[in-house]
Amino acid sequence: MVRHMRTVRRRNQIETLVKYGHGIKVIFNKLKTTPEGPWNLRRDGNGKWIDFYDYGDHTAPTGWDVDHIRPKTIYTELEFDLSNLRALNWRDNIAKSNKFDYLDKTNHYEVLKHNPVIRQHHRKTKIRAGRQYNVYLNAKEQVTRICRVLEVDKGGHKVWVEHDRAKYWVYHDPILFVNMV
Repeated sequence: MVRHMRTVRRRNQIETLVKYGHGIKVIFNKLKTTPEGPWNLRRDGNGKWIDFYDYGDHTAPTGWDVDHIRPKTIYTELEFDLSNLRALNWRDNIAKSNKFDYLDKTNHYEVLKHNPVIRQHHRKTKIRAGRQYNVYLNAKEQVTRICRVLEVDKGGHKVWVEHDRAKYWVYHDPILFVNMV
């Protein structure tokens, strides 16, 4: 009976919990319901099962946290923006930390919209392995670097480049590559 009371109290507290100015229930409900389970069981963006009532429980396999899609340390203006918040399995959230995947198509085009330097270019550069280009390493960059293309992975939307003996993956978008004259 005592354990049941604790569970009910915890569930009531979780249902009214607010993170970054939004109820966690609102953030959780951004995930689609699944026919396989009850309303409180959903798959996160990485396909892992999470349970609404396991919020903040880092011992449960279905535990989850509120994740900033674009890290709040880099995009401070988006810290409280609901469109930047998602429910994510706690292990994946810890592993992600404040990293941002510039190779993700959605992320790439979202960042590109806010970069006036790259946005002004309307080129369609043909990217070929073995050639050198002035390259924006990601959509947030404002300065190009001279890089040699090592590999073009069209299926994965990535280009492997080398700059000063360091190697980088760059999103396969011709707007990031400028032909050298």
